[in-house]
Amino acid sequence: MTDSISADNRAKLKDKSNGDWLLKKQWKDYASPNTLYVESLCVEDSCFQLQIEDKSGDGFGSGGYYSLVVDGQTIVDQHSDIGKKEKTEFCTPLSTSAPSATLAPIPAPTSPAPAPASGCSICDDDEACIQVSVLTDSKPGKTRVRIKDTDNNDWVVKGNYGDYSEEGKLYTDTICHDDSCFAMIVQDKAKDGFQDGGYYSLVVDGETLVDQKSDFGKVDKTNFCTYTLQEPTPSPTTPASCEDVGSFEHKNQIRDCSWVSKKLDRRCTKFSNYCPVTCDTC
Repeated sequence: MTDSISADNRAKLKDKSNGDWLLKKQWKDYASPNTLYVESLCVEDSCFQLQIEDKSGDGFGSGGYYSLVVDGQTIVDQHSDIGKKEKTEFCTPLSTSAPSATLAPIPAPTSPAPAPASGCSICDDDEACIQVSVLTDSKPGKTRVRIKDTDNNDWVVKGNYGDYSEEGKLYTDTICHDDSCFAMIVQDKAKDGFQDGGYYSLVVDGETLVDQKSDFGKVDKTNFCTYTLQEPTPSPTTPASCEDVGSFEHKNQIRDCSWVSKKLDRRCTKFSNYCPVTCDTC
């Protein structure tokens, strides 16, 4: 059930046994506000993860909610207060003796602090991972962060003054988004940037674009394109016009054309030069 800002919500369902997305809604797929959308999926028994996301970070309002029913058993019942993202994990067939689903937010690991790019594990291989870190100064309410998809003129993050409420606290957000070009805008209403040790950083697909910047006055802008950052490393041997390469590197992983073939519509736009036969571009 959408709320008054339906385009801010999307749903994803992943088969955890093989990493395939069974449902992958995009922003604006739920186009009508205050409308009930119901979808049924028939899939083989496995373990799954449902992700419900709200781009504005405040969950469902105005009577909106989401529910999840598996094999007739209600796992999530009209949940609205999800913040930015909520995950539910479950396996089928469902257990009859104990609840089989684990509602997120999933607790943070107790192991040592991860490397800067570790949060990208929540993103799909075909998505850009944008990580924003803000260490607030003594006037946190005077800072806001916004990120715009400049190719589509959509706000990916539209922060407001007052969103950062605690002094001297590190806020870190990970945003998963389709490849595009972006503009990140960090603003300080006091016009003196970050003080008292505060700063902001920007890491995109593991590459640090802004490193703990503080002295920027009233506003600081950073423009970047993720499809440039994600350009795969060329294979040592350039394939002939109608031959697929054996393998190539993408995001520090070795991939081949069988991997491309699993999602032709999306992956061929990036990797057809490596897989012209698979992508039928000969």
